[in-house]
Amino acid sequence: MRELAIKVPPMLAEALGYDGAGRYVALHFDPELGLRWSDGYTGSAADEETWGIFCSWPEVADALGANPFAGERALLIDRWEHRAYLDDLLDVRLLLASQPSELDALREAEGLEPARALEELLHAREVRRRELERRLGNLTALVDAWMGEHY
Repeated sequence: MRELAIKVPPMLAEALGYDGAGRYVALHFDPELGLRWSDGYTGSAADEETWGIFCSWPEVADALGANPFAGERALLIDRWEHRAYLDDLLDVRLLLASQPSELDALREAEGLEPARALEELLHAREVRRRELERRLGNLTALVDAWMGEHY
């Protein structure tokens, strides 16, 4: 796994559409579905406007190269350390599968039965998703502003 010498905005994963609590989030390109994010347990379409803003900075474009997803590659974002890595999609998926799921963390922290923990998790994610949708335009603007301050 190759660490990229770029600064990653702290809100990048959320601005791309991620609504979970995982440390690691991957971005990859699926020929049929387009740009996608995944935390190893859930995944969805990524916000391409935010991705375009992030990639428009020369330092980021140089680090990613002309086609960062060529040959089944993925960009791994470390949301805690604000770092990015590029590696084969399979290796990134293996790393994502090793991080604890939100469901396991909730069950352990709250001592809930599996069905109740799942219900709580789905509710929390729906609340985060609604909030994210409400703020998505603002998050994209925040990424752009952050990039302007740091590059």
